[in-house]
Amino acid sequence: MARKSTNAVEDSTKNENIATKQTPDCDSSAAANEDIPKFSKEQLLKSNWYSHRRDMLTALLEDDKQYSYAAVDRLIKNFLEKKVK
Repeated sequence: MARKSTNAVEDSTKNENIATKQTPDCDSSAAANEDIPKFSKEQLLKSNWYSHRRDMLTALLEDDKQYSYAAVDRLIKNFLEKKVK
């Protein structure tokens, strides 16, 4: 069961953090987003850079999407930091 916060400052800080979060590869400038190289799941699985993470990437990446290196690194980081249920 989730704990309810009784601290108004804590609640406002959480709301500010949620409001300022950006989705992966989301940028206000479309031109800046176009300059970032993106790769398919197949290309990333074949790369030497992620050779030690191939099994994980096979499960995390979707076949029909393109990913930047930063997006892949975030997916890996989030997966590794995820709490075990």
